[in-house]
Amino acid sequence: MKSSEAVHALIGLARGERRYSLRDRETEDVLNIALATLVELSVALERIDRLERLVAERTGLPLDELRAIDYPDGPA
Repeated sequence: MKSSEAVHALIGLARGERRYSLRDRETEDVLNIALATLVELSVALERIDRLERLVAERTGLPLDELRAIDYPDGPA
């Protein structure tokens, strides 16, 4: 199971009517927002990895070499 699938499963279990486990509902809401952000980041990183592997496969470059490219103008 991929890490993003595990996080999605965790989110799926957390949805629906449930009691709050923390004293403050606002604190739990902030934690839920942080978890949702983590899920989005996990999905984005998985997509970036898939794209890097596809580019490496199509160009014939080794994946490590592709990931180590140094851009002289700095980050985009």
